[in-house]
Amino acid sequence: MRRWPLAWLILFGLAVPGLAAESPPARLTFIKVFKGRVPEYMRVTLAESGEATYQGGSEMDPGDPEAFRVSPGVTARVFALAAEMNYFRGVALESRHDVADLGRKTFVWESGGERAEVTYNFTENQAVEELQQLCEGLGRGRHWIREIESRLVFDRLGVLGVLRDFERDFNTGTLVDVEQFVPLLERVAADRRLMRLAQTRAQHLLDRIRGGGSRFQFEYGDQRSGWYTRITVEGGAASYEHRPFNQPPQEKPLPFPKAAAVRLGELLRESGYLRGRTSGGYAESQLNGYRLQYEAGVEHNEVAFAQPPDNVLAEIVSLCQRALRQEDFRTRLHAAWEEKSVTLQVVLQELEGAVAANAVIEPKEFVPLLDQIAENAENHPVVREQAGRLLMRIRARP
Repeated sequence: MRRWPLAWLILFGLAVPGLAAESPPARLTFIKVFKGRVPEYMRVTLAESGEATYQGGSEMDPGDPEAFRVSPGVTARVFALAAEMNYFRGVALESRHDVADLGRKTFVWESGGERAEVTYNFTENQAVEELQQLCEGLGRGRHWIREIESRLVFDRLGVLGVLRDFERDFNTGTLVDVEQFVPLLERVAADRRLMRLAQTRAQHLLDRIRGGGSRFQFEYGDQRSGWYTRITVEGGAASYEHRPFNQPPQEKPLPFPKAAAVRLGELLRESGYLRGRTSGGYAESQLNGYRLQYEAGVEHNEVAFAQPPDNVLAEIVSLCQRALRQEDFRTRLHAAWEEKSVTLQVVLQELEGAVAANAVIEPKEFVPLLDQIAENAENHPVVREQAGRLLMRIRARP
């Protein structure tokens, strides 16, 4: 057998496709350094194959690279935007306007032996802005995965707080490829060693990622009285809590009539599901005022205000307040009747005023109990008269 010189084999390998070493796939690297933020240093590298790495931490100690995969759709969009920028060859991205320090951003393009790099603080180029948001979203996602996994091992009580911070990013649309969070959230939702609130929040996020049904939430805080109120309507069921700010959550089921749920849906549609609504006069740090939120899948819209800015939002607020008044009278009236309390007369008087003012959501619910009160000969004549008068008022309503 003839032996070929080594030099000939090397030349032959370079000349024949498939025998030479393949060039690594093109890749784009995004680096952001912003002192005082968490993480201070972020580095995301994405190859055309969808293989990616993430580093995040302090600028002096960014930590080890962590491998992950990016979906084909996001990968394609990232490289399409890079192509639109001519792979950053000879481009200047810095805005001519004098703006505050928003962090140093750097894009690095590598393909074969070619390399291009550009750094900026703030740009007005829309393609680069979108590309930056995608890369930051990928990095923020890996940051939260790392934070939640760390809490699961070293600080289980801290999982709930991290989930709340994660949900803020989730709600603003900052995060990318949200399906990547499913395995970790499933672990949290199923971990019985964690606080029930942490499990519930993880399950809610899972439902949203999987395209679950819509969820509406009404909140009201009154710093002067020190009380906080919340109603949640989701999947045909409703719950509420009404408590002082300094007490832990005490969620209870809230009967929500079907007609009221239908009307709420109509009002939300009329409001554009709260999309693009401007908040005003609401101090979140003091929980003072109203906040309405609507979620459907990964969509999250909210509006906050001291007073309803239009008739549609005013009716939504009124609907929720009337449901709460209904629950209050439901509880008090049954308690006064069962205990044969002297307060029954007071409750009936207040309920009559609420029905007259249309301040309860479904007055007909009280008819069976009012019939019993009016027909019971053991009751005081004044009480029986009050119950009968209230029955007439309710039955006269359309």
